[in-house]
Amino acid sequence: MGIISIFHGSFCHEKEVVALVTQRIGMVELEDRKLLELTQARFGVQALALERSLFQGKWSGAFFAVEKRLHLAMVRRTLADMLVDLEQDKVLCSGFLAHLVPRSVNHVFHVCLIAEFGYRVDRAIADLKLSMELAREQVAGDDRVRAAWTEELLRKEPWDHTLYDLVLPMDRKSVEEGAAAIVEHSRKDLLQPDDLSRKALRDFQLQAEVELALAEEGHAGQVKAESGRVELLITQNVIMLSKLEEELRDIVIRVPGVKEVIINLSPEFYQKNMYRQHQPEQRGKLLLVDDEREFVHTLSERLLMREIGSAVVYDGEQALAFVDEDEPDVMVLDLKMPGIDGLEVLRRVKRAHPQVQVIILTGHGSKEDERNCMDAGAFAYLQKPVDIDILTRLLEQARSRNPDHVQEEKQARTTSPTEHENGA
Repeated sequence: MGIISIFHGSFCHEKEVVALVTQRIGMVELEDRKLLELTQARFGVQALALERSLFQGKWSGAFFAVEKRLHLAMVRRTLADMLVDLEQDKVLCSGFLAHLVPRSVNHVFHVCLIAEFGYRVDRAIADLKLSMELAREQVAGDDRVRAAWTEELLRKEPWDHTLYDLVLPMDRKSVEEGAAAIVEHSRKDLLQPDDLSRKALRDFQLQAEVELALAEEGHAGQVKAESGRVELLITQNVIMLSKLEEELRDIVIRVPGVKEVIINLSPEFYQKNMYRQHQPEQRGKLLLVDDEREFVHTLSERLLMREIGSAVVYDGEQALAFVDEDEPDVMVLDLKMPGIDGLEVLRRVKRAHPQVQVIILTGHGSKEDERNCMDAGAFAYLQKPVDIDILTRLLEQARSRNPDHVQEEKQARTTSPTEHENGA
C-alpha cells in the first residue's frame, strides 16, 4: 500500500469518504488543516495566514507571488518530509494540498470526488441552511478557488481527468460505494512501493528543500531534482543574467544532498510583457522591504489578518527590481539595510515611480534621517516597534494618495453592472 491523494469539489461527501477509507486501510491522514498546522509548528507561520495566502486571498496576480511562493515552499517541504518519514506506512492526503503529491511517484493513487453543480447546490442548502441564491454563489465560489489553485499549480482545470487515476461522481455513488472503489483500486500491485518509486519520493524531498532555499532568498524558478542533480529553469526575464545564475547556483549547491546544479532558461524567459493588465482585485498592492526576515514576515502576517495582502523582499536591490516588474501602490521600507540602503531606494523609487507612496519604518533612525526621508518624498516616517493600527491607517491614507489607485477606484465604480443598467 502506498499513498492515496484525494482532491474534491465542495459538498461531495468528501469527509465521509475519507473517514471510511482511512478507517478501513488504517492510514495516516494528512488533510489540509493538519498539514498547515504541521507547517506552522515547523516554520512559525500561522496556519490561518498560510491558508489565506495559498487559497483564500482576494489579492491575486504576480505581485503577491513572493510571499505566496515562500508559504507554498514551506508547505511542500513539510509534506515531502512527512511522506518520506511515513514511507513504510499508509498515507492519505486530502484537500487542496493533495495536488502537491508528485505524479513522478508511482505508488501514489490520485482520486477526484466530484458531482454535478445542481446536486452540490442542494447539498449546500441542506448542510448550511442557505437560500438557493446563496448556495449557488457558495458552490460557484468554491469552484473558482479550486480552478485558480490547479491552474497555478498544474496548468490544468481542477476536474481534468488526466490528473487522476480514479474520478468518482458522488451524485451517482453512495459514500459506501465511493470508499469501496478507492480501497479496491489502491490495493492493486501497480500501486505498491518499490525501489524506483521510493527514489522518486526522495527526489521530491530534495526538490522541496531546494525550492524552499530559493524562496527564502526571494527567488523563483522551476526545480527538478534527480539523484542529487538539480535542474533549475529560469522563467523571469532579468537584466543581469550571469549574476543571477551565480547567486542561484550558490544557494542551491549549499542544500544538503545536491551534487550538481544545472541552470537553463525557459521559453518564457525571452517573452517580454508588452503591457500589464491591472485588474480590480489587484488594487491596493503593498510591498514590504526589510532585511530582518522574522520581523517582516510577522508584519506581513499581521496585515494579512486585517485583509491587507503584501509582498515581501529583503534588500534594496530586490525592492528596486520588484517595483520595476510590478509597481505597488504603497511601499513600507526599512531605512538601514546592507547594500543599497532605504534612503537611496526611496530616492530611486520616487524618481522612477513618483506615484508610489513610501512609508519609512526603521528602528535605527535619527531626526536627520527623518528630515532626509521626508525631503526625498516619503509619505511618512515611523519608528519600530510600530502600532499595527497606526500603520494600517497610514496605509489606507497613502493608498488614497496614489493616483493610479484613485483612478482604478473610479473606473471600478463607473463600470459596475448596476451603474451601467442605471445609465451611469
